[in-house]
Amino acid sequence: METAMVSRYLDLHPDYRVVTDCAEAELIIFLGCSVTQDKEDLSLQIAKALNLSKQPDAEILVAGCIAKIRPELENKDPKHRAILEELQRIARFENTPDLVTNIPPVEFWKGSEAILGPEVARAFVCDYVRQTHKDSKPLIPWELSSAAIWLITRYRRLIDRELNVDSNKTFCIKVSTGCEGNCSYCSIKLVRGDVISKPIPDIVEEFRRGRDQGYRDFALLGTDLGDYGKDRGDDLMKLLEALVRQEGDFILRLRNINPRCLIPSAARLGDLLQSGKINYILSPVQSGSDHILDLMGRGYRVGDYLEAVRTLRKAYPRLFLKTQIIVGFPGETEDDFEKTKVLLKSAVFDYVDVYAFTPRPMTRAASLPNRVPDPVIMKRYRELALRTFFQLPLQRITRHFRMRKNG
Repeated sequence: METAMVSRYLDLHPDYRVVTDCAEAELIIFLGCSVTQDKEDLSLQIAKALNLSKQPDAEILVAGCIAKIRPELENKDPKHRAILEELQRIARFENTPDLVTNIPPVEFWKGSEAILGPEVARAFVCDYVRQTHKDSKPLIPWELSSAAIWLITRYRRLIDRELNVDSNKTFCIKVSTGCEGNCSYCSIKLVRGDVISKPIPDIVEEFRRGRDQGYRDFALLGTDLGDYGKDRGDDLMKLLEALVRQEGDFILRLRNINPRCLIPSAARLGDLLQSGKINYILSPVQSGSDHILDLMGRGYRVGDYLEAVRTLRKAYPRLFLKTQIIVGFPGETEDDFEKTKVLLKSAVFDYVDVYAFTPRPMTRAASLPNRVPDPVIMKRYRELALRTFFQLPLQRITRHFRMRKNG
């Protein structure tokens, strides 16, 4: 979203013209990610590839989260100060009405050849895959039935296609940035800061613009949607009430609500779900152990979260609920890991992303004692990844047919 807004800003600027080939560019702006070590490594690989593909006298301006986590990458040339300041204003929703577009970001894997040129793109992909998968074992046990793997894989692809917030069929609205949390492992809070929210009337106007363009699928985006409005005396429920009241046949997808915000709002959100206009929620539980949640600074209990989720399920059984799990957090014992497996067996989630813990620079978790050895982290990661790859789709299919049987 921010990349599209930056592109729009440059399009409107009298001194710039946007090109699609690095070899033609005098200035290359790259917004890098650093939420995990994998994302940081990918960003560094992209920056390396951009350096290889650019013309000799071109400059690269590295921005985004990685510029804060890896300050040595940040271009401090005074002549680029105006662009950097504008990037910051865009992130804070300042002076951006003309920049709001629904241009989906370029998919790097698909667009890399056009951007970098075929030779550099191939070298980049090969180098990244080699670095990413070195010393790693296959995730899928290929001795399993190839037919079962094909069926489950196809089902997951269907889910991805239906619930992909980056699809060009989805109108994305960034409603907030930053959060009020203090998670010990998170580098994003260090970059984004406290929550900054877009006013509800502006969001409703943006929604109407998308609806008038023919969109029926909308995604609300934010660092943590649950903290929306806390800087304005509003809250997420007020925003959803305003949107659900809008005319038309549409659906809303809610991307990233921290359980600490979801739990106290479960009853109100359940009432809104009964409208049938909210069909997707991403709410990252991160662990099934209260002990680990305390170390993470998440601010909730697993039991309270499960109770809230069941409230939402009862209000709208067709809700698609996605979550995220981090394995190998410092201090995670076998008992803690077992509790996370028990949580996944509860069958309350339709989709789970599993992440292996990586210490992010300048976070409290990076200096916590009792680090879990890397081989143990990878063993736990593979176990949960396999469990979510096969078990959750089967649970989803079972629930689907149960709902059809019950009308």
